[in-house]
Amino acid sequence: MQALYGFGVIFSDVDDANSSTLEFFNGNKSLGVFKAKAAAQKFSFLGVYFQYEKITRVKFTTGNGALAAGTKDISDGGSKDLVVLDDFFYNEPNSIQ
Repeated sequence: MQALYGFGVIFSDVDDANSSTLEFFNGNKSLGVFKAKAAAQKFSFLGVYFQYEKITRVKFTTGNGALAAGTKDISDGGSKDLVVLDDFFYNEPNSIQ
């Protein structure tokens, strides 16, 4: 039997393909950094699963600017990529045959 561990999230308004990532960990061991695809003023989905590694923590990087009054998004003529998250998907360890 083999266990599958996965996690995914919907990003909103990723303008810069290098600004939003998920980094997965098993304890202190990084399992990799994965980039959300740019989809200006639309939604992007990023999901990852591992067959042999347990996910114990996920680090989110959402854009490159703080959501604050006066900060403008790239798609609105600003210089920052302001990104928000919605809908988180994960699965509990599952044995498959």
